[in-house]
Amino acid sequence: MSATAGRARSVFCRSRQICILPTLIINRRSTKSEIKDLFYPSTQYILLYHLQIESLDGLSLKELEDKVPYKYKTIAKSIKQLEALGLVCLEGSRNKKLVFELSGKELWDNVSTNLIDPIKSIEYTSDVFPKVLLVESQHCRITQCLLLRMS
Repeated sequence: MSATAGRARSVFCRSRQICILPTLIINRRSTKSEIKDLFYPSTQYILLYHLQIESLDGLSLKELEDKVPYKYKTIAKSIKQLEALGLVCLEGSRNKKLVFELSGKELWDNVSTNLIDPIKSIEYTSDVFPKVLLVESQHCRITQCLLLRMS
């Protein structure tokens, strides 16, 4: 047996977190996930869809995948977050159905502290680009016309 063949078959474990086997990588940290108090964007989307567009009560996660623009795994993570906060429960044995514990205004009042702000920052272009530079630009005639009308 060569030295490289022996190394390829060895097991390498480091600090009880990562074990590398010849054909399998196990990372224990990836299986544990903490539930955040602030909603994930997908959780917020599902909740707002339920409140504003149509009720999601009684749908399975697979049926929910047809309603929202997220994959099954992301939907399951979002529902797990809502479940941990006591907002929904899954009923049934094999094909679990989504059931919201609260409805309407009660649900909105209960989740208002968990919502995230979709706007990360506000930038003003007048501070970044001086008027002189934009007017002298030959590449964008629309910008020139707009700036001339603004002044």
